[in-house]
Amino acid sequence: VHDLFGGYRAATFCALYTMKEQIENESTLNVYELAKLYHTKRPGIWRHNGDLLFLYRCAEILFSEYKSSNSNRHYLSSIIT
Repeated sequence: VHDLFGGYRAATFCALYTMKEQIENESTLNVYELAKLYHTKRPGIWRHNGDLLFLYRCAEILFSEYKSSNSNRHYLSSIIT
């Protein structure tokens, strides 16, 4: 991923994609560790607390979407069987 703004948008995109994959594969997520990993690779990538708050808000939305999709899947499988 290429970013004209010093990597901020690219890192946010990659973090969001990683969050989605981790929720789907492991059903768990640690936003702090993920942000720490990206910060270690590129120090100062997120300069403001609002940047990290954005990741936490996205994680909340991803989890609620994941929960609702799983409950719908469980409901449909119970109807079919």
